[in-house]
Amino acid sequence: MKNIFNILQILVCFFLLIVSIIYVNEKYNIQYCTLENINLIDVKETFLDEELIKRILVKDDHLIDSTSLYNFSSSRLENQLRENPFVLDVEVFYNQLGSVNIQVEAREPVVRIMTADKNYYLDINGVEMPISTNHAPRVLVVTGNVKKSNHNSIINFIKKIRLISFWDSQITQLHCINNEFILIPLVGNHKIHFGELSDINQKLNSLYNFYKYELALADWNIYSDISLKYKNQIVCIRNN
Repeated sequence: MKNIFNILQILVCFFLLIVSIIYVNEKYNIQYCTLENINLIDVKETFLDEELIKRILVKDDHLIDSTSLYNFSSSRLENQLRENPFVLDVEVFYNQLGSVNIQVEAREPVVRIMTADKNYYLDINGVEMPISTNHAPRVLVVTGNVKKSNHNSIINFIKKIRLISFWDSQITQLHCINNEFILIPLVGNHKIHFGELSDINQKLNSLYNFYKYELALADWNIYSDISLKYKNQIVCIRNN
């Protein structure tokens, strides 16, 4: 008799488990998702905003508000958003009520490359990003015959000058000629012949001291060209 009672208990528990599973599945089928929030992690410059992310979702047929919880896939949504060139990373969170929250980390453009036949941005990792019609960030511009082999040295140069606010503001453009670079400053009517983007700290320190002890006491426009190409030397050409 006791064994029969135990078997009945097991059968009742099993029945309740099946009913619960069916109930949960039915609930998932009739529970629709709702996009609650898009959180864009702050960066200095970005092409993305909440409205653009929503347009990306619609373009990729991710109509969250018309998707049942049963058919919703956070990993598929994350992977599709990561395919966008302006997105660095994304995380999607949702709960059993169907509330969906999206956290997006945008790629930050740090330099614009403008050659005779190409126009694009690089992020801090050297990843190429296309031009956007929505926003033109204020970043350093590099012109001339820039090749992909120059990307690493350009990014390294940008990392250096971003550490010092003076240089981050003073250097507005680089022009590349046969792997050597000319710097165009914000203040001063002169060109800075930097040579290859090597010995960056040493060259910038020399130029800073030249600014401080020479140009600051004379005239910022006294020279047309300042060359840092030669080690431990600064060679200047006067304006006519």
